[in-house]
Amino acid sequence: MVAVYNAEGQVSYGGLKYDNQISKSLLTQLKSQKTVYFKTEDSFYFGLYYPDNQGDFFVFVKESNTDFNQQLNRLLFILVLVFWLP
Repeated sequence: MVAVYNAEGQVSYGGLKYDNQISKSLLTQLKSQKTVYFKTEDSFYFGLYYPDNQGDFFVFVKESNTDFNQQLNRLLFILVLVFWLP
């Protein structure tokens, strides 16, 4: 899931409109650090501060732990397979 927040902290695009993990204080932290990532019990979050000539934006990506772990396992399998093939 992806969401783009405007400078006022409102969702301009995406599906994380009612996510209670993303707050005004997190947006303030993101503006100073430029990137932020954190983990909850069931999800991974990554945020990116994006200054633009049309305003400042905050981009967040959320992925469930199970989906993320499945992707990592597939990547590991591919890397091992490529490493052992001539």
